[in-house]
Amino acid sequence: MDYFTLIAGLILTLAAALQLIFSRKQENNFAGVLQEKIDRPMQTDLIALAGLLESLKENLREMEEKKQMLQYLLTQQKKQQEALEGRLQQLEALLLQLQRQPETAHPMQQGTEKRLNSRRQQVYQLYDQGLSVPEVASRLQLGRGEVELILGWRRAKA
Repeated sequence: MDYFTLIAGLILTLAAALQLIFSRKQENNFAGVLQEKIDRPMQTDLIALAGLLESLKENLREMEEKKQMLQYLLTQQKKQQEALEGRLQQLEALLLQLQRQPETAHPMQQGTEKRLNSRRQQVYQLYDQGLSVPEVASRLQLGRGEVELILGWRRAKA
């Protein structure tokens, strides 16, 4: 019976040792599985974050290019505005100068206008006297088309 107790004790000791070893393997296995489950989403998240970071860098580069283009366009617009303002000032000064000049400041223009009116009157008189267009043109040394044009203006005014 002593042997029986000894053998039973050895069997129980062996069973306890096996159970202890098996439970440690499960704990190690559980810890490994748990760590793997924790690491897997982190790796996925890190990959996603790296993709987002790259996308943000690309967007930042594009925005910088657009900013530079807008600055260039703004500079060009300012230059055009300054040029237009300078031209406007020149035109306003010229207009003011022309407004200040008296009407008699253009004697050449007035002389030309008097000659044209005199010529028109001569064409009207000769035509009203019964002369034909070619006859009026030859007497006044004008072209036939010019005489017809003057008479056409007269008809248009009437």
